Amino acid sequence: MPMKKLVLASLLVIALLFATSAWAWGGYIFQDPQIKIGDRTVNVLVAMDVPEGAAVSRPSHLVAHVPRNVPAEVIDPFGWRVHVVPAPPQAGPTVVSVLIIRVARTDRGDAYPVQVTVFDDAGFSTTVNGRAGELMAVPYVQTR
Repeated sequence: MPMKKLVLASLLVIALLFATSAWAWGGYIFQDPQIKIGDRTVNVLVAMDVPEGAAVSRPSHLVAHVPRNVPAEVIDPFGWRVHVVPAPPQAGPTVVSVLIIRVARTDRGDAYPVQVTVFDDAGFSTTVNGRAGELMAVPYVQTR
């Protein structure tokens, strides 16, 4: 019986490590800050091709410019600095928000390739490519 508890405890620790850290695949590091705009959960999947052996210890930034008449909140910043900034109100069935993203450079100042994919639980998806340290504007559109 103690062996089963040890195995279960080990699996739990491994699962927690995966759940609380950025994950890597093929040289890329992925992070996924989440915000809620209107009634939709918006995921901001950031794929960073950080040079091997480089470190990024500063937080990256995400600023969501959301129309004043649309409720918005940060769900999970995932270690980022995430802010929701009110934009002029919009009328009509379409809500257009702009997500401004700046991914931190390495501690040595290296700018590396970054790919940002924004998607929500209603099927919206768009991808923008850029480099760390540059401002990246990603339009987010939802139909009410």
